Amino acid sequence: MKNLKSFVMEYKNYLSEYLLKGGQDEVLFEAYQRLIKLLDESSAQAANILDIHNQVLKDVLNIKQDNDMVQWIYIERATEFLAQILIATDALLLTLKESVERDPLTGLYNRLAIDRILSKLWSNASMTKTPLTVAMLDIDNFKDINDRYGHVIGDELLKEVSTVIKT
Repeated sequence: MKNLKSFVMEYKNYLSEYLLKGGQDEVLFEAYQRLIKLLDESSAQAANILDIHNQVLKDVLNIKQDNDMVQWIYIERATEFLAQILIATDALLLTLKESVERDPLTGLYNRLAIDRILSKLWSNASMTKTPLTVAMLDIDNFKDINDRYGHVIGDELLKEVSTVIKT
């Protein structure tokens, strides 16, 4: 909760500065770097960013429910600011997704990626009436290698096998 309050305050400060300085790229760039660091791994905060933006915009522009006399240039700049922040957030989420779907040692896709990738491949193959081949590999007695030679050697073997697979 404290992190969300920090995010809202920082967002409000940067949005105010961005609007007051006429939409300067430097403000946007600094905000984009700083605000992303305040988001935690959960995407819950990213999902609420539009609500945060709307509330902060009302505060910054002192918009009341009955006040229609808002200068559209400020709303336009604020919307540009939001769009850039959402692009940065989206990039962060894609990076996190990619790191979750790949094995950090080998760089190969893991089981989490299989459903997503295979369903797309299957759908594409069905639509284009193209054959689809899927291969699953298992290194026999791999536990014995780790037990006999140690995990460092086992990791090296996995890296070599992954290089062959990639090639």
